[in-house]
Amino acid sequence: MVALLMIGCNTSNNTQPIDTPPTEQDKDELIEGAFVEHSVRIDFDLRQTSFTSEGAVSATHEGDHFVISASDTTISGIKVSLHGRSDNGSVKIYGNVPVFVEMYQLRLTSQQGAVINCQSKQRMWIKTSGCSYLTDATKYKAIESEDCKGAIFSEGQIILCDDSQCKITARGGHGIASDDYIRIMGGEWRVNSVKDGLHANDYIRMNDGIVEIEAGSDGIDCKEGSVELLGGELEIRCVDDGISANRPKEKKNKKGNKADSTATAKPKKTVRADVTINHNPNINIHTTGPKGSGVKADQNIVINGGATLNIEVDGDASKGLNAGECCIIGGDVWCSCCTDTTPVTINLVANGK
Repeated sequence: MVALLMIGCNTSNNTQPIDTPPTEQDKDELIEGAFVEHSVRIDFDLRQTSFTSEGAVSATHEGDHFVISASDTTISGIKVSLHGRSDNGSVKIYGNVPVFVEMYQLRLTSQQGAVINCQSKQRMWIKTSGCSYLTDATKYKAIESEDCKGAIFSEGQIILCDDSQCKITARGGHGIASDDYIRIMGGEWRVNSVKDGLHANDYIRMNDGIVEIEAGSDGIDCKEGSVELLGGELEIRCVDDGISANRPKEKKNKKGNKADSTATAKPKKTVRADVTINHNPNINIHTTGPKGSGVKADQNIVINGGATLNIEVDGDASKGLNAGECCIIGGDVWCSCCTDTTPVTINLVANGK
């Protein structure tokens, strides 16, 4: 049985390109763009942890829970080097500056919340030397006026660098979460999460690498935007949707009704909620929940460029491909970024009734 759902396909729009962020790698987001002036080094140790800091960066700690602050917002960035092991430690970063976090065979478990919590709204690069292991707490300690949603969390953009290996166990939150966007430039990232594997507000883009996700909710979830899979290998085993791109939810008033459309409000930027799969990615998805879709987009699903997509869904109400508007397979004339005419391979299996 093939599980495929396409709702309200408006072919009059099929000549228009998808209004998503550009697919060219932004030079500012490559690891070479992570210019740093000041640094902090933390050597976690089961007996006695030590640290050093330089310049306009300070570090304080309670036990192995560190708070790093950049006092000067004019500096080009800070580097945080993490080494060793702790069974009850974490790193929180303050200061509205770019951050480069490099982990050297790190083994870090938090008993309070996130393992790495960046409160900066600018870019955070994550890179490892050797394989690192991160585990968050089963319950997060709430802090007023602060967000913290995953084992790795940032208020700003998260960029996962190539030549990295990281295993993340998220016992209380998402695996990797950003209140902005997530980009995967390469490397190997294995996530086992009680919630979503990858969770972002604005968009999620994978250019290369290996990503393996086992999730108690969605595998990859973009709350208010699009998901682009442009290369690499992706393996998802999850309860709910494998890949999900969502429109912003309509706000309600205190009584639970829709907000008054006559009220004066600043117009919001148009947000696309598409899933684009292009440039030869290899994707395997298995969902086990009663209503989980393999790939779900509030607007369009576009699959092109030699992609290989294997989807298995177990739920009685599950769908393999679930598009709110159009599902385009091999439609390179419709999407300006989909010009590769290599055949697409799609296998859909539905095990439900």
